[in-house]
Amino acid sequence: MGRNVKVDIPSMSLVKNIKSKVDGGAKIRYENGAIGMDGTFSLRDGKFYLNGNRFKIDSGEIRFISKDGVTVLSDPFVIITASTTVKGEKIEVDVSGNVSSPQMAFSSSSGKTKEEILSLLAFKTVVGNNSNNHDDTSLNHKKIIQMME
Repeated sequence: MGRNVKVDIPSMSLVKNIKSKVDGGAKIRYENGAIGMDGTFSLRDGKFYLNGNRFKIDSGEIRFISKDGVTVLSDPFVIITASTTVKGEKIEVDVSGNVSSPQMAFSSSSGKTKEEILSLLAFKTVVGNNSNNHDDTSLNHKKIIQMME
């Protein structure tokens, strides 16, 4: 007799609506009035959109791990590598950590800095590098960097 179990995982930061095929399994248990789960799920053929940029999930894993017999189902550990191309520049993002406090690392095919990559993702161009557009655009750029951290 098969039963479907739905586990809602909250969206991370600015990333919403992650679509992917999921493989894996978990052990669900009920102990001392609490539901726990231990297991690992792999993501494949996935995608998500960030600021209008379509990211392809190159690899991904969601781990539900109990600590002291308790599993926080809404805060799994994730490892995701995703990529997109903006203005001919391949951009990769690596996300790891619990959903509540993920660590993000950015890289690009030409070795751009994190700030340049975030500028490409936000504005489709690198801003703040010359004095003509330093004032308003640079301020907005700083706000976006803070939001992404």
